[in-house]
Amino acid sequence: MSTVESRLSFRWIKLLSVPFFLILIISGCDYFLPNKPPYVLKTLPADSAAFTIGDPVNFKVTAYDVDGTIAKVVFKEPNGIEHIDTSEPYEFQWLTSSYVTGDFKIEISAIDNKGEPYVIQAPVRLVEVLTVSAGKDTTFTDSRTTYVLQGLLQPLSKGTWTIISGTGGQISDIHDKNATLTGLPCQAYTLRWTVSNGAGQVASDVTIRFSYQPSKANAGSDQWIFNGSTAALLTAAVPEKGTGLWRILSGGSGSFSDPSQPNALFTGQACGDYKLIWSVSTPCATSADTVGILFKPFLNKANAGPDQTFTNGGLTATLAANAPGVGTGTWSIVSGTGGIIDKPNSQASTFTGLPCQSYVLRWTIATACESSSDEMTLSFTNLPSTPNAGADLYITDGSTFAQLNAIPPLNGNGLWTILSGGGGSLSDPSNPNAIFYGLQCHSYILRWTVSTACSSSFDEVTVTINQVDIKADAGQDMRISDGVLTVKLQGNAPKAGTSGTWSIISGTGGSLENPGNPQSNFTGVNGQLYMLKWTLSGACIENSDLVLISFVSSFRLDDSRDGKSYTAIKLGTQYWMSENLNYSIAGSYAYENSGNSASVYGRLYDWNTALSACPSGWHLPTDAEWRQLEVFLGMSEASSLLEWYRGEAEGGMLKEEGMLYWASPNAGATNISGFTARPGGYRTPGGLFGGINTHAGFWSSTGNTDGKAIYRALHKDKIQAGRDWYDKGYGFSIRCVKN
Repeated sequence: MSTVESRLSFRWIKLLSVPFFLILIISGCDYFLPNKPPYVLKTLPADSAAFTIGDPVNFKVTAYDVDGTIAKVVFKEPNGIEHIDTSEPYEFQWLTSSYVTGDFKIEISAIDNKGEPYVIQAPVRLVEVLTVSAGKDTTFTDSRTTYVLQGLLQPLSKGTWTIISGTGGQISDIHDKNATLTGLPCQAYTLRWTVSNGAGQVASDVTIRFSYQPSKANAGSDQWIFNGSTAALLTAAVPEKGTGLWRILSGGSGSFSDPSQPNALFTGQACGDYKLIWSVSTPCATSADTVGILFKPFLNKANAGPDQTFTNGGLTATLAANAPGVGTGTWSIVSGTGGIIDKPNSQASTFTGLPCQSYVLRWTIATACESSSDEMTLSFTNLPSTPNAGADLYITDGSTFAQLNAIPPLNGNGLWTILSGGGGSLSDPSNPNAIFYGLQCHSYILRWTVSTACSSSFDEVTVTINQVDIKADAGQDMRISDGVLTVKLQGNAPKAGTSGTWSIISGTGGSLENPGNPQSNFTGVNGQLYMLKWTLSGACIENSDLVLISFVSSFRLDDSRDGKSYTAIKLGTQYWMSENLNYSIAGSYAYENSGNSASVYGRLYDWNTALSACPSGWHLPTDAEWRQLEVFLGMSEASSLLEWYRGEAEGGMLKEEGMLYWASPNAGATNISGFTARPGGYRTPGGLFGGINTHAGFWSSTGNTDGKAIYRALHKDKIQAGRDWYDKGYGFSIRCVKN
């Protein structure tokens, strides 16, 4: 048999004495003892052990047989798979990864050499990998003080709650994963949930806070009590959590109808500026907010009204300040003497002053808490009317008196006085239309003054006795050509009481037929430029005007080299070409290489070419010869030596008039000289052309060793003549002068 009971019988027999055993044998030789089953004892693992699924479980047993040998030990898994070990030590490793949580038995059989088995059952517990969670940290801001814990507990595991920190807390069942924690307000508890399953032990902590927080305090809006009251109904928000309480932060003494009510009535002091605190509290915390309460009557900003000025003699004014509102208004006199305020507390009081006085009045609005002031000016000036002495008077009919024409004053009294001019008198100085008597050829300044008791003002008029209005006009400048040497002048005729006279200012060899005739004949000399003056004179004044007369007779200059013919003129003692040279030679250029341009403006020559370009008997003028021409036209010797544009109108006297060849504005062009300068432009050493219609340049023969020479320049925008040094490689026009 293979039961535990047979093993006990075997043990009993084993206890019998050897002699007794021998007796049995001797007594019956034909008797054979039955086969005794083997014995097996588990040494690993312990019966109470638990193992984590996936971890191997090692089994070890001892086995023996009293009447034979152990043939094998068989380990049988719960799924029926057997494992055989035939030699000591008898061992088996159970692989558990394919099993689930639970209690299992491994069957262990020891089989002897007779095939007799002995079987034991080895209990084993398999558990999952141990995990733990005590739940999430939780904070309660309301008034609760209990919480159902949220521990995690796996099958075949046991858990225990312990309080790590926090006072006064209790757990309903320390082994219940969902036990109830009961705590105290405003306390924080840290709990530990410890879980074991025989294979191991783990723990997790959780913090539970019972933090009863108040509602956020809202004290309401600031209030300005401006109607004189000292009570304000507060408007704090009713707290959802906690209890509220009012107290005074600043502003002095005051009281609350019920400090715990959000809408308590607060009573303070007049002019008090309070800060109140509304606090909402729980046993755990306090929230606070402030509100401002101002007990100050509204103050109207004082406005004393507009300034007032009385210029008509009035001495009473109605004031026009603004109303004081809840305050009290008061007028006061800041400056000025003798003034009376009829009703000092009325914004529309009547004020009476003294003549010629100016007053500053102050309007003050005051409440119990503050005041505001503004000032206005009252003037009782009795100003005179604005004086008007009338227009200036010019007596040109030979008389020595004039009727004045002042405007009669609306306010004040008028009076004439003589400021300047000798020998004058007035028929009635207080009459705006008085008769003034003066002396011939005298000029007077008369003053008309309008006065009141407070001030005076005046206007002035000029009276000129027997001054004939004279404006001399000598007529237009004239250039006389074609050999004519006599011209009729064009002065304006003198008026009654005046006479005119011609005089020669400059120019030689000229003569006047009748100097007193505005249209006298004037005879001159060919090549001369004359300046004549026409003067108009009266008994008291004189006036004059100038006119230029030139006598320019032209002649022809034939150039035998190419058969071209040019106009030439005499200017003073010099003979000049009055056209630009158009002789083609190496070093000369038509503008933009156009033959048509050369026929109108002549050619452009570099300086070295220009030195020898003039026809026989003529030459390129020196700088001195150019200056001689300019002085002849009226330029001073000193100015002629200057550089750039200088002198006065000499450039315009050389330029051809009109816009046919010159671009606008062709400033000052009169061509009174007959020189007839045309703007032929220039050519740069690099071959670029420019300045046509705007610029006339003429070489002189005066050069230096620095590669430059003096030339003359005329420009559309200039009335003067220019003198400057320029690079000899430039191309300019040529005017030849006779040897």
